[in-house]
Amino acid sequence: MARTDNDTWDLATSVGATATLVAAARAVATKADDPLIDDRFAEPLVRAVGVDFLTRWAAGEQAREVMRSATEKWRAYGFDLEFSELGYDGDRNDVAAYLASGWASTGRTMSQLLADHGRPTPARGADSVSVADTTYYTSIKQAIT
Repeated sequence: MARTDNDTWDLATSVGATATLVAAARAVATKADDPLIDDRFAEPLVRAVGVDFLTRWAAGEQAREVMRSATEKWRAYGFDLEFSELGYDGDRNDVAAYLASGWASTGRTMSQLLADHGRPTPARGADSVSVADTTYYTSIKQAIT
C-alpha cells in the first residue's frame, strides 16, 4: 500500500500492523531449533513498535500463553474461543498448497463479522493491534468433479 498525504496508518495499525505481525513471526522463526530464516532485525523492530501482544511473542513468550491472553480478550466480546488449541508446537505445514487442493475460501473482516451478529466493534487500544480490521477466512472443501 503506497503512502499518501492523508493516510493515518503506522506500524501499529492497519497495514503496518500486518507488517509488524510478519516481523514478529520472523523473530519467532529465527529462534527455532531448525530455523527456516535468520532475521536478526525482526525482534528489535517489533519491540520498537510496542504492540504488547506481538512484543511478547517475538521475545519468545510461549505462543500458548500469548494465545491464552488473546482468548480472554475475545471472550470479553462474547466469543467462545480457545486460541491455544488452534496451533501445534513444532509443526510446519504448507497451508497454501493444502487449500489449493480443492478448498473454496472467503474472507471477512472482524468488523463485518461482529456487525452481522449485532456486536460492537472492539476499541483500538494503544497497546494492541485492532482486531476490527483483521480478516478471517472460512474454507469449505469442494466436491471433486
